[in-house]
Amino acid sequence: MADQTGVPSLEGVPLVLSPGSILDVGDVCDQGFTTDMRRGRYDVGEWIACPDCGQEHQIAAVTPIDIVHNIRVVS
Repeated sequence: MADQTGVPSLEGVPLVLSPGSILDVGDVCDQGFTTDMRRGRYDVGEWIACPDCGQEHQIAAVTPIDIVHNIRVVS
């Protein structure tokens, strides 16, 4: 929800946001790496380093997201 200034907020507290991306790679590595969530914006066709096998994989799909830094989830 946004306040009157258009700044996203939760219960009146402005949210601290940074860009992020959910990445889907087309060529699955032998370690099972298929998706990842990373800070920053990425484009389809870019190559990213795999955290599992150390090789690079090409991005097949991207979902841009905003990462919120100043909230805490309490169960």
